Parts: sequence; C-alpha cells; structure tokens
Amino acid sequence: DFDAVIPVEGAKFSGRVSFMPNDNEEQRITDENRAKIKAEVPERLRHALACCHTVAALRDGTLVGNHVEVSMVTLTGWSIGEKELKSPSGDEALEVVKKLDFDHSRMTSGVVVRNSQTKQLVVYVKGSYEKIKSISESTEVPETYDEVTQKCAKDG
Repeated sequence: DFDAVIPVEGAKFSGRVSFMPNDNEEQRITDENRAKIKAEVPERLRHALACCHTVAALRDGTLVGNHVEVSMVTLTGWSIGEKELKSPSGDEALEVVKKLDFDHSRMTSGVVVRNSQTKQLVVYVKGSYEKIKSISESTEVPETYDEVTQKCAKDG
C-alpha cells in the first residue's frame, strides 16, 4: 500500500489548544471530535500522525518539539510514552521499536512501530514528496502522484 500525507493550506482541524501564555482563546479538543477522527480517518493515517514525528512528552505531559508536529500530536489525542503511544480511548497502542533519525543523505526520518493488538510491524517514513517518491518502488507510486503532490505544493 502507498499512503502520503501532504499538509496543505486551509486544512481544517476540529480544535486547538493554545500554547501561548496570554491566549484566552483556548478551544479544547473534545471526545466527540476525537471519536469523529477515529471513525473517519483511516487507521494507517491515524497511526502515522500519532507516531511519525519528533515530539516528546515531559514528565508533566507537556509536549515539546516542532510547533507543527506538537499541534498535530495534540490533535490526535494520543499519549506519548518513551516506548509506547496510546490512543485517546486506550483501545489502540503502538510500541516504538526504533526511531529513524533524520538522514541527511536521504532527507527522511521515520519510525518503526509494532501494533500492540495485531503485533504487526509497520515502518512510517516522512520527507519531501520528491524524496519519498525516489525511495519508493516505482510500481507502488500512484500514477497521479506527481500531479497531486505538485498541486498541493503550489497551493501551499
């Protein structure tokens, strides 16, 4: 299977949590929103968003890392442990087997996780769309990949 996550301008989120100390416009991500995400977002994409990042949790639960990635992880609602990630409902868990640090020659990073329910190992890799295509099996790249990714890049 081949999945790509391409952030585009105008993406709509169901909520946000402010990290600015004087921002009183805080909107909480509700259980209803998270249930909608679980019902409507494919499992593979939910798991990719939950695990393929460089965000870490401090002892008090505060998420630290790249601002965009912290927002993404906050939206997913998954809790981040040292070696395990758990869904908001607690019925999904991913064991972090290995973090794949940023590789300067390949311009990618990623993670290997084990699905706690199925015991299946899954590798998630992220990078620029050009690099992801270059390291993918050509038979697995969708025919419209260039068209779609270039349009997304152009649209912001």
